[in-house]
Amino acid sequence: RQTARSITGMQPVAPSPIPCKVMKEVPRELSTEEVHEIVGKFVMAARRAYLAGYDGVELHAAHGYLLNSFLSPYTNKRKDRYGGTTENRTRIIGEILTGIKQRVDPEFPVIVRISADEFVEGGLDISESVRIAKWLESYGAAAIHVSTGIFETNDKNVDPMSAPQGWRIALAEQIKRAVNIPVIGVGVIRDPEVANGFVEEGRVDLIAL
Repeated sequence: RQTARSITGMQPVAPSPIPCKVMKEVPRELSTEEVHEIVGKFVMAARRAYLAGYDGVELHAAHGYLLNSFLSPYTNKRKDRYGGTTENRTRIIGEILTGIKQRVDPEFPVIVRISADEFVEGGLDISESVRIAKWLESYGAAAIHVSTGIFETNDKNVDPMSAPQGWRIALAEQIKRAVNIPVIGVGVIRDPEVANGFVEEGRVDLIAL
């Protein structure tokens, strides 16, 4: 939903036909069968990375992109098994994680990146993202990478210089308290001493730059 026909030559697709307020084009709702196909494509992409010798992969379920749009009640109004409850909206990522585990070494790590708060009314907030993180852990995610924002709240995604250093860490910390897998913090972390401090204080396990 965060692209346009003028860019791709095709109508965008999404969980539900809800246009992005930035791109302003109504996407086509994916059928249940198409969701199954997309799951398979993610799985095979991860398998190719594994066979090519990569050390792990990360599923990008943040910033309003496709997997994020399934997670979010703001963009997912589906009536099938991929919409409704938090569990159902997380299901597509669960199926991807399960499928990857069946086709690679069990120790091959799959990280999931999420927007813990989308900063839009009716969107994901930290309370639901904590529940999502627990589901992702149960599906076998190796770590949770905590970011924020979508295209419509781009200043919470690509920060202005005025943004406080490391402000997302408070969100990552809440998720870390709820899961037993590593949590990665990111965003406006400019100084090595600050990065080290967040880890030493136990607020996150890793820092992404």
